Amino acid sequence: MLYLRQIRAAESTYFQTHGRYGKLSELWPNSAIPAERSMVGGNFAGFRFDVEPKGTKYTVTIWPASKERIVSLYSDETGIVRVAFRGQQATASSPVIHEAGK
Repeated sequence: MLYLRQIRAAESTYFQTHGRYGKLSELWPNSAIPAERSMVGGNFAGFRFDVEPKGTKYTVTIWPASKERIVSLYSDETGIVRVAFRGQQATASSPVIHEAGK
């Protein structure tokens, strides 16, 4: 959830500045923080990261890059977080584990 929160916070800041959501490469283009640089590359801490901006909307999916990780997360600009386990990739129709603002 920490990485998802980082991406959501960066998207919020990016949107306020640019009037649209950004790709991972746009969120932290010159970051000195190793975790952010790695997420920009789409792979960090045993997970893969995908952000799909669509103007005033975006989706973010985080899924295991290795068998040691079993949880996949999905969220969008609403802040609702959805989850899938063990080989399934979380999507917009996956079960909700966190409501926005809670």
